[in-house]
Amino acid sequence: MIRHIYKIIACMIAVFGLPLLASAATISLTAEPRTVGVGDLVNITLTVDSDIPVNTFSGSLHYSRNMLDPESVSDGSSIVGVWLTRPTIDSTSVISFAGLTPGGYRGVGGKVYSVVFRAKKAGTATLTLDSLTVLRNDGSGTREPVAGASLQLSIQTKSLGGYTGAADADPPEPFAVYLTNSSNATSGDQQIVFSAVDKNSGIDHYEAAEKRPFFFWRAIAWEKTESPYTIHDQNLFSDVYIKAVDHAGNERISVFPHRHFFSPSEWLILLGILTVFIIAWYMRWKRKPLAYETLQ
Repeated sequence: MIRHIYKIIACMIAVFGLPLLASAATISLTAEPRTVGVGDLVNITLTVDSDIPVNTFSGSLHYSRNMLDPESVSDGSSIVGVWLTRPTIDSTSVISFAGLTPGGYRGVGGKVYSVVFRAKKAGTATLTLDSLTVLRNDGSGTREPVAGASLQLSIQTKSLGGYTGAADADPPEPFAVYLTNSSNATSGDQQIVFSAVDKNSGIDHYEAAEKRPFFFWRAIAWEKTESPYTIHDQNLFSDVYIKAVDHAGNERISVFPHRHFFSPSEWLILLGILTVFIIAWYMRWKRKPLAYETLQ
């Protein structure tokens, strides 16, 4: 009897327990190189392992502010296609992130993003992951069990060379700019959306500029922006230029073309100017035969 009970328990564990263990996702931190010296650079990469398709990742990376100084963040070659919270460097010792992978991701070592740090002093620097969330690509956004581990980085007193990285001479990939179907919820203004990908150093920032066609004497004035971008020229008389800049300074520009050339008042002005030219030409043409007859 007891043997049968043990068999039943074992079957229940096999049926209900093992799938949960097998399907758990893992978010890991790796360092390149594992040991550095004071003043050296180290590249910390956050990766995802998952046996089933997942499409949403979020969490926070905490690091020792007194030991490490962040230099740059890269999402080059990331499995994330759309950032909800792009990982950036600020005055805190936390780098938060949230992103989506359209179509889902299943595999080992899928890069989410990486951070280049500079070692500040000798000792052991600790990096930890917190508030991790992974959602399945099942149409319902089922929460996937996720495990994350901390990383201990050894920093020596003398420089050991550190991380060098590969030079990035390639611009970001071509990207499209779309006019959103829904306007800004607060102002009602029209907006455009965009998202660029850089496979090497990653996207650093975006810039936007607007210029009307035929106004060639006006220089393009760039301003930093994010997606979605609220168009200044709500009449859509201007071309909207979006520039994607990667961490190496390489650029890629996409254009959202104007929808209209001139406003009704501008058309009237142009029509008036054209009418004046036609009248002037006609008067000049009428005077030419008279001058010829006088000479006769």
